[in-house]
Amino acid sequence: MVLWIPTLSKAESFKAIYISGTPFINMPWSSDGFGALDFTLLDHHHGMIEDWRALIDELHRRGMYVIMDNTLGTMGDLLEWVGSENVSAPFRWGEYDVRYKSSRHYNDFTYGNALNATCNYPRMWGEDGYPLRNQSALDGMNLPCRDSEFDQVCVPLHCSR
Repeated sequence: MVLWIPTLSKAESFKAIYISGTPFINMPWSSDGFGALDFTLLDHHHGMIEDWRALIDELHRRGMYVIMDNTLGTMGDLLEWVGSENVSAPFRWGEYDVRYKSSRHYNDFTYGNALNATCNYPRMWGEDGYPLRNQSALDGMNLPCRDSEFDQVCVPLHCSR
């Protein structure tokens, strides 16, 4: 992976390299890095850990930054929303029950379908750039969420409504 850096004739004129997607294990048809299956393993299509370390060390040696998109919000297609299998689930404030589509599971987290009445959603902003004032939307955020690692947690200083 590091081999291409010396071939950039103007590499020193760049201040940063932006790497899009995630370098972790992806679904076979998702080599762009937007279908991660395991956030603990590098996908060897993107190099080995030694390659990444050498690349980042070389870029830092040249005074450059490495900006990683690290897209954790787009994962592989292992889960399905109960009641909306094989179709897009319509938006609603109340969460859907979820289950795995097959015996293949994510190794990085667990989910739960039990209701958690004490969850906090993050502060939402309207299109006008101000905190959301739509009362029906705010009421929707008072619904219980699922008790899982996807539970929204607010830092007290940044989560007042």
